[in-house]
Amino acid sequence: HARIGSPAPRATAASADTLQAEIALLGEAHRALNSGDAAGALAHLSTYRERFPHGVLREERDVERVLVLCRLGRDAEAREAARAFLRSHPRSPLVPRVERACAGSSSGEGR
Repeated sequence: HARIGSPAPRATAASADTLQAEIALLGEAHRALNSGDAAGALAHLSTYRERFPHGVLREERDVERVLVLCRLGRDAEAREAARAFLRSHPRSPLVPRVERACAGSSSGEGR
């Protein structure tokens, strides 16, 4: 019976390491965005997506990507990414943040 629980600690340690790496990459992206380096933030988010395509924090990554695209003035891409997020995660607590993402930059578009 002791064998049944033995693989879990190893998986938990690996998961904790992965989570820490995800947190670090998101932190780098957030710091870059806050310091005015939106292109650098987008690069960190791309690295995150490559390393952890199904990461625990992928919702946060996707929201941060929408914000970065807005900051870069890539509103059409941001809206597309926002729509994809809302389709994939309609009940996410991050939905309001996505819905407000490009509010300041999209007001001049009448299409």
